[in-house]
Amino acid sequence: MITTLKEKPKAKVVDMHVIALDETKYWRDDIAKACGTIKRVYMFDRNQQTYCCEITPSYFLYPLYSFASNEISDEIYDDLMAGDGSSREGIYMHVSDIDSMDPLPKGFSHHLDGGIKYYAPDGKKYRQIIEAAEEYFRGNCPI
Repeated sequence: MITTLKEKPKAKVVDMHVIALDETKYWRDDIAKACGTIKRVYMFDRNQQTYCCEITPSYFLYPLYSFASNEISDEIYDDLMAGDGSSREGIYMHVSDIDSMDPLPKGFSHHLDGGIKYYAPDGKKYRQIIEAAEEYFRGNCPI
């Protein structure tokens, strides 16, 4: 009789980064015209990749906030924030697409984990790390 010991899963460390994507084309024409370019800032964990029914891996991008390239009125700002808050769902984007983008200026790539280890990306500890990172980035806008 052969007995095997159950292998303990390897611990992973979060490697959190932020990226700004141009999402102007998704906004109403009047808002887009007033704002110029509208970028949405997302955070993602480089150590966490997902295969969405395809061979190419993807990162899951957590939305943080949007900003405009132009000075905007309070009314347009309110519209921008209202639209921003209505879309809190994350998106998947291919690893190769993100890795091929221009890197953000030095200092915009963050390691917020402080070496905190987790074992399962669907576990409680990982969710706490993500929530803490979202709170940090929303309060300390890196872009």
